[in-house]
Amino acid sequence: MIARATTTVSIYRGTTTDDWGDPTDTNTLVGSGIVASLLEQSQYFRAEVTTQPRNFRYARLRLDSSVDIQDNDRIYDERSGWTWTIRNLSRYQNPVRQQDTRADLQRTVTG
Repeated sequence: MIARATTTVSIYRGTTTDDWGDPTDTNTLVGSGIVASLLEQSQYFRAEVTTQPRNFRYARLRLDSSVDIQDNDRIYDERSGWTWTIRNLSRYQNPVRQQDTRADLQRTVTG
């Protein structure tokens, strides 16, 4: 891993349907204790329709390229206890050195 590690994470994957046919997440553990760099950011904005300010929280995750992650996996930050959903994956190519996998995350509200 090239990026400086800031936490360890667990990766959860999978969905099923509930009694009403709605999709729900399953807690199938793909990996835990994975060293990662997770940098949280927030952006304040106001929609055109309303003057109510909104806070959009997102994060950038960097993992070693050998870690198995996919779109819509859930990332559990073991340091903060927050859960994030992967929205976009970027696997950059470099002929000299294997680059980290970068993922854009969106905070998940757990209930």
